[in-house]
Amino acid sequence: MPPESEQPEEVEGVGLLELEALSSGRAIFHIALPAVLLNAAPPLTAAVQTALLGNYASTSAMAAYVGVNTCVGFLARICNFLVDGVSAKVGAAAGARDWAALATHARLSLRWSAALGVGALPLLLAARWPGLVMLGGEVAAAGGPYWTLRACTTPLQLLNMATAGILQGYSRVRVNAALTSGAAVLEMAASAVVLRRQAEGSSASTSLVALGLVSMSCQLLLTVVSLACMLLLPPPEARGHLRLLRPSGSSSRATQHDDTAPAAPLLGGTSGEDGLNGVAPEAGEPCHQHRGERQALEQAAEEARAAPAELLGKALDKDTLAFLRDGADMFVRSMTLQLTFLLALAAAARLGTAVLAAHSIVGQLWVIVSYTVDGFAVAGIVLGSRLAGRAGSARWHATAQHHMRRLTRRILLAGALMGLAAGAAFLAARDATIGLFTSDAAVGAALRDGPWLVLAAAQPLNGILFVADGLQYATQRFRFVRNAMCLGFAAVFCPLLALEVWVAPSLALIWLAKAALNVWCLAAAGHLIFVVYLPHFGDAPCSGSQGSQGNSGEHAA
Repeated sequence: MPPESEQPEEVEGVGLLELEALSSGRAIFHIALPAVLLNAAPPLTAAVQTALLGNYASTSAMAAYVGVNTCVGFLARICNFLVDGVSAKVGAAAGARDWAALATHARLSLRWSAALGVGALPLLLAARWPGLVMLGGEVAAAGGPYWTLRACTTPLQLLNMATAGILQGYSRVRVNAALTSGAAVLEMAASAVVLRRQAEGSSASTSLVALGLVSMSCQLLLTVVSLACMLLLPPPEARGHLRLLRPSGSSSRATQHDDTAPAAPLLGGTSGEDGLNGVAPEAGEPCHQHRGERQALEQAAEEARAAPAELLGKALDKDTLAFLRDGADMFVRSMTLQLTFLLALAAAARLGTAVLAAHSIVGQLWVIVSYTVDGFAVAGIVLGSRLAGRAGSARWHATAQHHMRRLTRRILLAGALMGLAAGAAFLAARDATIGLFTSDAAVGAALRDGPWLVLAAAQPLNGILFVADGLQYATQRFRFVRNAMCLGFAAVFCPLLALEVWVAPSLALIWLAKAALNVWCLAAAGHLIFVVYLPHFGDAPCSGSQGSQGNSGEHAA
């Protein structure tokens, strides 16, 4: 055993090595590579199902599939805070070794994801008719039953998102990737079997119902296994300290007090010497007995009146309010982003079924690249939030700031390289890629040239932006991110889309509006990361965004 005087130096050396590991290339790839599988699995599944419908069903079935998923999936996509925001909070708590806060964030995430899913189901079902009308007659006829199945799958999907965010915060990205990719492979394989075995000439509606049942079954299986992993696989350093199943407000001391306290009569006196000493009143003293009973009844009535306020206070404690505030900011941000996809879908639907199908293919490829590159964004969230948790200590502040800068440079470089590779691949394999999705000549003609050039040219920019999003979430300046997206939507996206709708109808211009919005968001992300966050890294509390909301709101405004 080393001398006592050497122990602080030994601890310091271990701490420095731990911080250095958090910004190393090995740590980045250790998280990013499985996260690529994790993030790419859902859009890849959707792309495969789109291609299967295009080849084994019909163009109307393919257009209805993408249209319904865009509309119904809107809710899940605007609840992205359940993954990225929760991951940042859980990761920061793990970095600070604050296991009580970690358990609180996990419980809040599960509780609110379940509430959102159950509460949203009737709204999604009520939106079925107007949503189908927006998609048009031929597409609406095919997508009706599928809309219902897709809506009923949403509560499971939200619960899976919450569980994924918690596991990500645990740094269990490999487990997360194995679960999600396994469910995706199962769903793709089952979809292929179901569609290939359907009778020749089956209706588009029948094909979509088959896909809906397959998706619901896979989501249910994923929910059960993910919850089990969340409970059984906490962070290694948290073993023995983390109690997810027992709410933080429940205290064993109260139970112990109840068990050891002497039993008292139900309506016994609650004040006065007799009541305190447990002495029963004499037979000749009925007034004391009645007064004690009356006082007990009055106290019980007062407690009953106070119970709702007490329950509300527990439900809306400081942690819950912080979670809801940050969740609301990210909800607005995600809702605005998904609104761009909905408006783009509506604009493309005006140009005919073939153009709508072409639009759906561009959208699938856009999302596949974004989620693939997002694997490095996950590394930014997980490692960045851990560094933020350690930076709260004055002892490690300067070292953590240095490694956060190094992590930022490496993450952004990885995003740029992946974006360049994706853009080059789209240009080199244009016809082959289009052929994978459709054999319809009209759809292929709508894809070539303008829309395809915009898709390819936007990828290097998108690659940098998508990984920058992960670094933004690690900052936990959620209000800044919200404001930047809303301003870009109003000042950049909407004017360009209006130009397409009223002046120059074109699928290429629709996607040019999306690309221009990403340019705006990248500029805002650069300002947040390099001007607002890194120079003051670790100065604000990392466990929430409350302390930084004032500055972030000013910068975004």
